[in-house]
Amino acid sequence: MPQIVNLGKFYGALVAQGEMPLHFLKIIDFNQVQDIPKPSLLFVHLLLDTVFAEVTHIQQLKDIFNNGLPSVGKKTRYHDDSDSDDFMGT
Repeated sequence: MPQIVNLGKFYGALVAQGEMPLHFLKIIDFNQVQDIPKPSLLFVHLLLDTVFAEVTHIQQLKDIFNNGLPSVGKKTRYHDDSDSDDFMGT
């Protein structure tokens, strides 16, 4: 149980800092919550709780939830059409 708590908080901090997009949660079917194992629900709850606790501005929250969405003609941190050989995009 402590591992789930620590992982939920860790991934929540990564998401809140913009280091990881939220689209990795799309594999969870939230329409069938009763079928989701309790440890998974705890993880998601702690992740989102950490995100909301660390966000200080509404625009930052909007950016977090828009991060990782497909963008048309817009370069983002995770999608860059350049032919750069620089792996990290810096």
